[in-house]
Amino acid sequence: MDTRYSLGESLLFIHNRKNILEAMEPHAVAILYANEMVCAHGDDTYPFVQESDFFYLTGITQDRCALILYKGKDDADCQEHLFIDPPQPDQEVWVGKRLSAEDAQRISGISSIQYNPSFYIELQNILCKSSFIYLKNEYDKLFRFSDLVSSLIKNHPFHHCKSLLPLMARARSIKSEIEIKQIKAACRITAEGFKEVLPYIKPGVMEFELEACLAKSFISRRSRGFAYSPIIASGKRACTLHYTHNAHACRAGELVLFDVGAEYAHYRADVTRVFPVSGRFTPRQRAVYDAVLRIMQHAEKELVCGRTLSEYHRRVGVHTENELLSLNLLTKTDIAHQAPDQPAYRRFCMHGISHHLGLDTHDVHPKDGPLQPGMVLTIEPGIYIPEEGIGIRLENDYVLRADGLENLTEEIPIRAEQIESIMQSFA
Repeated sequence: MDTRYSLGESLLFIHNRKNILEAMEPHAVAILYANEMVCAHGDDTYPFVQESDFFYLTGITQDRCALILYKGKDDADCQEHLFIDPPQPDQEVWVGKRLSAEDAQRISGISSIQYNPSFYIELQNILCKSSFIYLKNEYDKLFRFSDLVSSLIKNHPFHHCKSLLPLMARARSIKSEIEIKQIKAACRITAEGFKEVLPYIKPGVMEFELEACLAKSFISRRSRGFAYSPIIASGKRACTLHYTHNAHACRAGELVLFDVGAEYAHYRADVTRVFPVSGRFTPRQRAVYDAVLRIMQHAEKELVCGRTLSEYHRRVGVHTENELLSLNLLTKTDIAHQAPDQPAYRRFCMHGISHHLGLDTHDVHPKDGPLQPGMVLTIEPGIYIPEEGIGIRLENDYVLRADGLENLTEEIPIRAEQIESIMQSFA
């Protein structure tokens, strides 16, 4: 196990399990599985990424694991059982050391560490005193224990199956200070990456060369690399929201959009910036850029505790309409005749303005519940004009506090004049 990527904080995972157990019905069992290794070809596999809920509750970054949580009559009557592979010395020659029971206990804070062959017996014993079973619904079919669990449930027809997803969404949407610390670290590493890549932005540079510069910067700072597939899109390619080919040359007079973030200890940054390839914005590029920045600044005032995301998006949408009017991209007639469920501004800004951030880039959250202190969200307005070859999106990461927003990405240049000054210094 590579400890660079482990939080090393069993107290965090103990706290997370406590929150889930408190939210469960009495006499209930929750069953979760680790992700599986996926074959790429031959004897090679794709890079392993742990299932986020499983990591959130255990801190374990290994495949072939399972977790059982049981709540009896009250919060004082609970059990936690973590299952791992038994030692296989002959396999360690090929794949390296697997977690020992002692390792798993130290990382997770779970005292009952058992080997996978005991899973069936332990679960059967717990089901005999349970009335409810919490599962991950449709995701269960992806994991190796699912057939076994299905057969057990079939043999206990009077149990009530419930979805674990709402409980996990409520718990994970409020970040602890330990989690916020990891997201801040990911944002700092991302900021350093932008500092290092800026001098390389010149006419003729390939998008993948800029990607390579960022990858080197992130990994050299103890990140595992990109938090998601990086988007480095020059010219009209920036109007493709999830462009990830990163295979074209940046041309003079174009803009290049970076939507990238570093991962640190399994937590993620998500940042978008746009830079002029030649060092200066054209007047039209600058007008669109400043409009997007004003939308972001307005959104910062609207993203407040107690408001729902749907109401927030509605409010920011009205401001977006005004900016598009000023750019002559919309008319008042367009707005007057827009459909209630399809605002006119969506022609030029097709995505949401904010999303939750954490273990996943688009992190889980309660469906349209009120925003609360401790939530971490992005703000990422954009305006896309394919016929002009202009695609501009700006994105910062924020922690909601009771007294306002804490901007985790404020050190990354964002004002147009600031960007031009920095890029001219490299000319």
